Amino acid sequence: MSQFPRHSLILTIVLFIVASCAPGANAGPLPTLLVVATSAAGGASARATDASRSTQASRLSSTQNPSQTFTPTPPPKSLTLCLSTEPDSLYQYRAYGSRAKYLAAEHVRQALFDGPIDTAGFERKPVILESLPTLENGGALIETVTVKTGERYYDAAKDIVAEWPNADAQMQRLVMTYTLRPAVLWSDGAPLTADDSVFAFEVLAGGGFDPTMQPDYLPALVQRTQSYEALDDRTVRWTGLPGFLDRTALATFSTFFTPLPRHQFGGSDPTQLTTNIDITHQPIGWGPYVMTEWVVGESIKLARNPRYFRAAEGLPRIDALTFRFVPDAASALADLTAGKCDVVLHDSFGRKQADLIPAIDAAAAQGGLVAQYA
Repeated sequence: MSQFPRHSLILTIVLFIVASCAPGANAGPLPTLLVVATSAAGGASARATDASRSTQASRLSSTQNPSQTFTPTPPPKSLTLCLSTEPDSLYQYRAYGSRAKYLAAEHVRQALFDGPIDTAGFERKPVILESLPTLENGGALIETVTVKTGERYYDAAKDIVAEWPNADAQMQRLVMTYTLRPAVLWSDGAPLTADDSVFAFEVLAGGGFDPTMQPDYLPALVQRTQSYEALDDRTVRWTGLPGFLDRTALATFSTFFTPLPRHQFGGSDPTQLTTNIDITHQPIGWGPYVMTEWVVGESIKLARNPRYFRAAEGLPRIDALTFRFVPDAASALADLTAGKCDVVLHDSFGRKQADLIPAIDAAAAQGGLVAQYA
């Protein structure tokens, strides 16, 4: 269980935990055991264990030099976060039937992938990118091109992609260029490259999403893209169709496609990725953590990623995360006060659970938890 004596009830989004909580010891080898376990009815759950988690302090025997002393290895820092529901999938290019399912997946994904673009103080911040392209810094530009008869263009008046029916004409289009930070690795050790982002675009263009669940802006964006190409190992350029001058893309940088590992799924049918367990339940990422265990119906466990590109900064500052699934708000509060949860994430409590506020305030008054209301 966690090494933290006090517990927090978070009623606002708590994604900051995964990448910024005091530096621990450098991680050992990347955990090699990755298991999706299903809880058996009436029986013990199948579990994956990692022998490297248990570290014993060196001890001085009576026959050794009595003047020599050893400092015991401190226990790993861990954090248990309780979610109101279990994710259906961790596939990045899939939306969910409910907000709770989406939030549950997003909490875990942020620990595994980190970005690629975050929002802080209502401002977009690059995570695995060197900068974000704007018209001011030259990373984005509007250029004028010639559209020939029969070529595809975006008809802004009708909000459709069509073929230009008239004689050659001049139109404007938007171009945005992104550069990855150097030395970012997938958690299996392979370099993360611009081609992985191009692969993600190819997957979406090939139908690698569930059209009934996918946010409609992504298929529309793919359709309105003239080209998405890697200029080198770290640079990718998005070019929109003539006529498509999307201010939303300039503001949100949605024209950068979150990478998928081509070295792992390059030979796969894009339409099968939404149900491929290697990407839905045990994905590799580039973030501060890697998955070590998923016990269906119970929990997801993550361990420090020794290949994290910010590891030299002492990040992440928590060695291990456990996401427990506690669907009942009253049970989540009881587990929090009992020390079975360090943090109850905000999706567990809403207006429907307002009757629990007196119990929350009472527990906070006793010093057992910290409640944050929003």
